[in-house]
Amino acid sequence: MKKLLTAITILLLLFASISIQTTDAKSETTPTLLLHGFMGSKSTFLHTAEVFQENKRGNFERVYSVSPKGKIKVEKVNKPSKGKSPIIIVEFENNTASLADQTKWLASVIKSVKSTYKVKHVNIVGHSMGGVTAINYILTNKLKGQDIKKLVTVDSPILGANTEFFNQIQTGLAQMVAYGVIEPNIYEDLQKAIETPAYHDLTSKLLESLANNKKYKGKFPKHIKALSISVKQSEVVSTSSAYGLKLYTNSKTKKNVTYKEMEYSGESIMDLLKDPLNALKFAKGLKDLEEITSFTRHSGVLTLTETDEELMSFLFK
Repeated sequence: MKKLLTAITILLLLFASISIQTTDAKSETTPTLLLHGFMGSKSTFLHTAEVFQENKRGNFERVYSVSPKGKIKVEKVNKPSKGKSPIIIVEFENNTASLADQTKWLASVIKSVKSTYKVKHVNIVGHSMGGVTAINYILTNKLKGQDIKKLVTVDSPILGANTEFFNQIQTGLAQMVAYGVIEPNIYEDLQKAIETPAYHDLTSKLLESLANNKKYKGKFPKHIKALSISVKQSEVVSTSSAYGLKLYTNSKTKKNVTYKEMEYSGESIMDLLKDPLNALKFAKGLKDLEEITSFTRHSGVLTLTETDEELMSFLFK
Protein backbone atom coordinates (compact mmCIF):
# COMPACT_ATOMS: atom_id res chain seq x y z
CA MET A 1 0.00 0.00 0.00
CA LYS A 2 2.79 2.39 0.91
CA LYS A 3 4.52 1.65 -2.40
CA LEU A 4 1.29 2.38 -4.27
CA LEU A 5 0.80 5.72 -2.47
CA THR A 6 4.44 6.65 -3.12
CA ALA A 7 4.04 5.84 -6.83
CA ILE A 8 0.84 7.93 -7.04
CA THR A 9 2.56 10.84 -5.23
CA ILE A 10 5.51 10.76 -7.65
CA LEU A 11 3.15 10.67 -10.65
CA LEU A 12 1.17 13.63 -9.29
CA LEU A 13 4.36 15.63 -8.73
CA LEU A 14 5.60 14.85 -12.23
CA PHE A 15 2.25 15.84 -13.71
CA ALA A 16 2.26 19.10 -11.76
CA SER A 17 5.80 19.83 -12.92
CA ILE A 18 4.93 19.18 -16.55
CA SER A 19 1.80 21.35 -16.29
CA ILE A 20 3.75 24.25 -14.82
CA GLN A 21 6.47 24.06 -17.48
CA THR A 22 3.89 23.91 -20.29
CA THR A 23 2.00 26.91 -18.93
CA ASP A 24 5.22 28.96 -18.64
CA ALA A 25 6.24 28.17 -22.23
CA LYS A 26 2.84 29.19 -23.61
CA SER A 27 2.57 32.35 -21.53
CA GLU A 28 6.01 33.71 -22.37
CA THR A 29 5.56 37.29 -23.57
CA THR A 30 8.56 38.05 -25.73
CA PRO A 31 10.32 41.37 -24.99
CA THR A 32 11.09 43.51 -28.04
CA LEU A 33 14.37 45.45 -28.10
CA LEU A 34 14.62 48.65 -30.17
CA LEU A 35 18.22 49.44 -31.12
CA HIS A 36 19.40 52.69 -32.72
CA GLY A 37 22.08 53.06 -35.37
CA PHE A 38 25.27 55.01 -36.09
CA MET A 39 25.22 58.33 -34.18
CA GLY A 40 21.74 57.49 -32.89
CA SER A 41 20.34 57.57 -29.35
CA LYS A 42 17.34 56.45 -27.31
CA SER A 43 15.29 59.17 -29.05
CA THR A 44 15.55 57.26 -32.36
CA PHE A 45 12.82 54.81 -31.39
CA LEU A 46 10.79 56.90 -28.90
CA HIS A 47 8.04 57.50 -31.47
CA THR A 48 7.82 53.80 -32.31
CA ALA A 49 7.72 52.74 -28.65
CA GLU A 50 4.96 55.26 -27.94
CA VAL A 51 2.92 54.09 -30.95
CA PHE A 52 3.17 50.48 -29.75
CA GLN A 53 2.03 51.67 -26.31
CA GLU A 54 -0.89 53.74 -27.64
CA ASN A 55 -2.13 50.88 -29.82
CA LYS A 56 -1.93 48.47 -26.88
CA ARG A 57 0.25 46.12 -28.89
CA GLY A 58 3.20 46.38 -26.55
CA ASN A 59 4.12 48.01 -23.26
CA PHE A 60 6.99 50.52 -23.28
CA GLU A 61 8.65 49.53 -20.02
CA ARG A 62 12.37 50.29 -19.93
CA VAL A 63 15.40 51.99 -21.44
CA TYR A 64 18.68 50.10 -21.19
CA SER A 65 21.70 52.42 -21.52
CA VAL A 66 25.14 50.88 -21.95
CA SER A 67 28.25 52.88 -21.03
CA PRO A 68 31.45 52.78 -23.13
CA LYS A 69 32.82 50.33 -20.54
CA GLY A 70 29.82 48.03 -20.96
CA LYS A 71 28.02 48.92 -17.73
CA ILE A 72 24.23 48.70 -18.04
CA LYS A 73 21.90 51.31 -16.50
CA VAL A 74 18.15 50.63 -16.51
CA GLU A 75 15.52 53.38 -16.60
CA LYS A 76 11.96 52.26 -15.81
CA VAL A 77 9.29 53.96 -17.92
CA ASN A 78 5.96 52.17 -17.38
CA LYS A 79 4.89 49.36 -15.05
CA PRO A 80 4.74 45.85 -16.57
CA SER A 81 1.40 44.97 -18.16
CA LYS A 82 0.31 41.33 -18.09
CA GLY A 83 0.01 39.71 -21.51
CA LYS A 84 1.69 42.56 -23.40
CA SER A 85 5.12 42.38 -24.96
CA PRO A 86 7.60 44.51 -23.00
CA ILE A 87 9.10 47.20 -25.26
CA ILE A 88 12.68 48.08 -24.36
CA ILE A 89 14.78 50.82 -25.97
CA VAL A 90 18.50 50.07 -26.03
CA GLU A 91 21.00 52.93 -26.11
CA PHE A 92 24.76 52.70 -26.56
CA GLU A 93 26.29 55.83 -25.03
CA ASN A 94 29.23 55.43 -27.41
CA ASN A 95 27.16 55.40 -30.60
CA THR A 96 30.19 55.30 -32.90
CA ALA A 97 31.90 52.26 -31.36
CA SER A 98 33.04 49.32 -33.47
CA LEU A 99 30.71 46.56 -34.62
CA ALA A 100 32.56 44.15 -32.32
CA ASP A 101 32.00 46.35 -29.24
CA GLN A 102 28.35 47.00 -30.03
CA THR A 103 27.74 43.29 -30.57
CA LYS A 104 29.31 42.56 -27.17
CA TRP A 105 27.11 45.19 -25.50
CA LEU A 106 23.99 43.85 -27.19
CA ALA A 107 24.82 40.35 -25.89
CA SER A 108 24.99 41.76 -22.33
CA VAL A 109 21.66 43.54 -22.71
CA ILE A 110 19.93 40.42 -24.09
CA LYS A 111 21.32 38.33 -21.23
CA SER A 112 20.07 40.89 -18.69
CA VAL A 113 16.61 41.15 -20.30
CA LYS A 114 16.17 37.37 -20.41
CA SER A 115 17.14 37.15 -16.74
CA THR A 116 14.91 40.05 -15.63
CA TYR A 117 11.83 38.88 -17.52
CA LYS A 118 12.57 35.17 -17.08
CA VAL A 119 12.21 34.45 -20.80
CA LYS A 120 14.23 32.47 -23.32
CA HIS A 121 13.72 34.69 -26.36
CA VAL A 122 13.65 38.33 -27.46
CA ASN A 123 12.71 40.19 -30.64
CA ILE A 124 15.03 42.84 -32.06
CA VAL A 125 14.21 45.88 -34.21
CA GLY A 126 17.45 47.48 -35.36
CA HIS A 127 17.74 50.73 -37.28
CA SER A 128 20.79 51.17 -39.52
CA MET A 129 23.85 49.88 -37.64
CA GLY A 130 21.49 48.50 -34.99
CA GLY A 131 20.25 45.95 -37.53
CA VAL A 132 23.80 45.06 -38.55
CA THR A 133 24.74 44.59 -34.88
CA ALA A 134 21.76 42.29 -34.34
CA ILE A 135 22.73 40.14 -37.34
CA ASN A 136 26.32 39.97 -36.13
CA TYR A 137 25.11 38.88 -32.69
CA ILE A 138 22.95 36.12 -34.19
CA LEU A 139 25.77 34.77 -36.35
CA THR A 140 28.72 35.04 -33.96
CA ASN A 141 27.32 34.57 -30.44
CA LYS A 142 27.72 31.10 -28.94
CA LEU A 143 23.90 30.72 -28.80
CA LYS A 144 23.75 31.11 -32.61
CA GLY A 145 20.50 33.05 -32.50
CA GLN A 146 18.57 30.48 -30.46
CA ASP A 147 17.41 33.28 -28.15
CA ILE A 148 16.06 35.45 -30.98
CA LYS A 149 12.48 34.96 -32.17
CA LYS A 150 11.97 37.82 -34.63
CA LEU A 151 14.32 40.31 -36.29
CA VAL A 152 13.49 43.56 -38.08
CA THR A 153 16.21 45.55 -39.87
CA VAL A 154 15.25 49.13 -40.78
CA ASP A 155 17.36 50.53 -43.61
CA SER A 156 20.40 48.68 -42.29
CA PRO A 157 23.58 48.77 -44.42
CA ILE A 158 23.96 44.98 -44.31
CA LEU A 159 26.34 45.10 -47.27
CA GLY A 160 27.85 48.47 -46.35
CA ALA A 161 26.85 52.17 -46.36
CA ASN A 162 27.14 54.83 -49.07
CA THR A 163 30.13 57.09 -48.40
CA GLU A 164 29.06 59.58 -51.10
CA PHE A 165 26.24 60.90 -48.93
CA PHE A 166 28.64 61.72 -46.09
CA ASN A 167 30.93 63.47 -48.60
CA GLN A 168 28.00 65.61 -49.79
CA ILE A 169 26.97 66.49 -46.24
CA GLN A 170 30.57 67.41 -45.42
CA THR A 171 30.74 69.78 -48.39
CA GLY A 172 27.36 71.33 -47.56
CA LEU A 173 28.19 71.87 -43.90
CA ALA A 174 31.57 73.38 -44.75
CA GLN A 175 29.83 75.96 -46.95
CA MET A 176 27.30 76.75 -44.23
CA VAL A 177 30.10 77.28 -41.71
CA ALA A 178 31.89 79.58 -44.19
CA TYR A 179 28.74 81.71 -44.56
CA GLY A 180 28.16 81.76 -40.81
CA VAL A 181 24.84 79.92 -41.05
CA ILE A 182 25.75 77.16 -38.58
CA GLU A 183 28.23 76.83 -35.76
CA PRO A 184 31.61 75.22 -36.62
CA ASN A 185 31.08 72.54 -33.96
CA ILE A 186 28.46 70.80 -36.15
CA TYR A 187 30.96 70.38 -38.97
CA GLU A 188 33.67 69.34 -36.52
CA ASP A 189 31.39 66.69 -35.02
CA LEU A 190 30.81 65.21 -38.48
CA GLN A 191 34.56 65.13 -39.07
CA LYS A 192 35.03 63.24 -35.82
CA ALA A 193 32.19 60.83 -36.66
CA ILE A 194 33.73 59.71 -39.94
CA GLU A 195 36.97 58.90 -38.19
CA THR A 196 35.33 56.46 -35.76
CA PRO A 197 35.43 52.63 -35.71
CA ALA A 198 31.69 52.43 -36.50
CA TYR A 199 32.03 54.54 -39.66
CA HIS A 200 34.99 52.44 -40.78
CA ASP A 201 33.08 49.19 -40.21
CA LEU A 202 29.99 50.46 -42.04
CA THR A 203 31.78 51.88 -45.08
CA SER A 204 34.59 49.36 -45.56
CA LYS A 205 34.24 45.98 -47.29
CA LEU A 206 33.90 44.31 -43.88
CA LEU A 207 30.11 43.81 -44.04
CA GLU A 208 30.07 42.60 -47.62
CA SER A 209 32.86 40.13 -46.90
CA LEU A 210 30.94 38.82 -43.87
CA ALA A 211 27.82 38.25 -45.99
CA ASN A 212 29.84 36.29 -48.56
CA ASN A 213 31.80 34.31 -45.98
CA LYS A 214 31.10 30.57 -46.38
CA LYS A 215 31.04 30.29 -42.60
CA TYR A 216 27.87 32.42 -42.43
CA LYS A 217 26.30 32.30 -45.89
CA GLY A 218 23.00 30.47 -45.77
CA LYS A 219 23.54 29.69 -42.09
CA PHE A 220 20.99 32.08 -40.64
CA PRO A 221 18.89 30.22 -38.01
CA LYS A 222 15.75 28.80 -39.63
CA HIS A 223 13.45 29.50 -36.68
CA ILE A 224 13.94 33.29 -36.84
CA LYS A 225 11.27 35.31 -38.64
CA ALA A 226 12.94 38.29 -40.33
CA LEU A 227 11.67 41.49 -41.94
CA SER A 228 13.92 43.94 -43.78
CA ILE A 229 12.70 47.48 -44.47
CA SER A 230 14.38 49.52 -47.18
CA VAL A 231 13.83 53.26 -47.46
CA LYS A 232 13.15 54.26 -51.06
CA GLN A 233 15.94 56.44 -52.44
CA SER A 234 17.78 56.35 -49.13
CA GLU A 235 20.87 58.54 -49.25
CA VAL A 236 22.85 56.30 -46.93
CA VAL A 237 21.82 52.72 -47.73
CA SER A 238 21.12 51.21 -51.15
CA THR A 239 18.15 48.88 -51.59
CA SER A 240 20.45 45.93 -52.26
CA SER A 241 22.37 46.64 -49.05
CA ALA A 242 19.17 47.02 -46.99
CA TYR A 243 18.01 43.65 -48.34
CA GLY A 244 21.42 42.05 -47.84
CA LEU A 245 20.05 39.66 -45.24
CA LYS A 246 18.96 37.38 -48.10
CA LEU A 247 22.64 36.48 -48.59
CA TYR A 248 22.65 35.03 -45.09
CA THR A 249 19.24 33.35 -45.32
CA ASN A 250 19.98 32.11 -48.87
CA SER A 251 16.26 31.85 -49.57
CA LYS A 252 12.90 33.51 -49.06
CA THR A 253 10.92 30.26 -49.05
CA LYS A 254 9.36 28.61 -46.01
CA LYS A 255 11.91 25.82 -46.30
CA ASN A 256 14.42 28.27 -44.95
CA VAL A 257 14.11 31.36 -42.81
CA THR A 258 10.81 33.28 -43.03
CA TYR A 259 12.07 36.47 -44.64
CA LYS A 260 10.03 39.47 -45.84
CA GLU A 261 10.94 42.73 -47.53
CA MET A 262 9.09 46.05 -47.69
CA GLU A 263 9.89 49.49 -49.05
CA TYR A 264 9.12 52.87 -47.51
CA SER A 265 9.51 56.42 -48.81
CA GLY A 266 9.83 59.66 -46.88
CA GLU A 267 11.03 63.24 -47.09
CA SER A 268 14.74 63.95 -46.95
CA ILE A 269 17.23 66.59 -45.98
CA MET A 270 18.58 66.45 -49.54
CA ASP A 271 15.14 67.44 -50.87
CA LEU A 272 14.98 70.32 -48.39
CA LEU A 273 18.43 71.59 -49.32
CA LYS A 274 17.77 71.77 -53.08
CA ASP A 275 16.23 75.22 -52.55
CA PRO A 276 18.86 77.67 -51.16
CA LEU A 277 16.24 79.65 -49.18
CA ASN A 278 14.90 76.49 -47.60
CA ALA A 279 18.45 75.43 -46.82
CA LEU A 280 19.10 78.67 -44.94
CA LYS A 281 15.84 78.47 -42.96
CA PHE A 282 16.51 74.84 -42.17
CA ALA A 283 20.13 75.35 -41.11
CA LYS A 284 19.45 78.31 -38.80
CA GLY A 285 17.37 76.15 -36.48
CA LEU A 286 19.90 73.36 -36.14
CA LYS A 287 21.73 72.82 -32.87
CA ASP A 288 23.80 69.71 -33.43
CA LEU A 289 24.76 66.93 -35.80
CA GLU A 290 22.09 64.53 -34.53
CA GLU A 291 19.39 66.98 -35.62
CA ILE A 292 20.85 67.05 -39.13
CA THR A 293 21.01 63.27 -39.48
CA SER A 294 17.45 62.97 -38.14
CA PHE A 295 16.25 64.73 -41.30
CA THR A 296 17.76 62.21 -43.69
CA ARG A 297 15.35 59.92 -45.49
CA HIS A 298 17.41 57.14 -43.94
CA SER A 299 16.24 57.98 -40.40
CA GLY A 300 13.02 59.84 -41.28
CA VAL A 301 11.36 56.43 -41.53
CA LEU A 302 11.27 56.33 -37.74
CA THR A 303 9.36 59.58 -37.30
CA LEU A 304 6.57 58.76 -39.77
CA THR A 305 3.76 56.26 -39.36
CA GLU A 306 3.67 54.31 -42.62
CA THR A 307 5.63 51.40 -41.17
CA ASP A 308 3.95 51.27 -37.75
CA GLU A 309 1.11 48.91 -38.70
CA GLU A 310 3.48 46.62 -40.59
CA LEU A 311 5.82 46.46 -37.61
CA MET A 312 3.03 45.80 -35.12
CA SER A 313 1.52 43.11 -37.28
CA PHE A 314 4.88 41.39 -37.75
CA LEU A 315 6.04 41.60 -34.13
CA PHE A 316 2.88 41.02 -32.14
CA LYS A 317 0.94 38.49 -34.22
